[in-house]
Amino acid sequence: MRLIVLKVVFLLVLISRTTCAYAKELSPKISYFYDGDTVKIQDVLIKYKLRLTDIDSPWRNPTYGKMARRALTKLCK
Repeated sequence: MRLIVLKVVFLLVLISRTTCAYAKELSPKISYFYDGDTVKIQDVLIKYKLRLTDIDSPWRNPTYGKMARRALTKLCK
């Protein structure tokens, strides 16, 4: 009985260490900034397009669009 308990504990420790090692790779990351209020989030399997609400950001116009995109990039990093 004690041997079975030790085997189960060993397997649980092994699984938890393996899961923790890959958890960083499984977390979603922002892969692209479209403009000042829209980003692309890439998970291991799926890509999401996230648009932030209640932000009135200019699109890709030459004057303020680049500034808004840079500000969002800086805020997210």
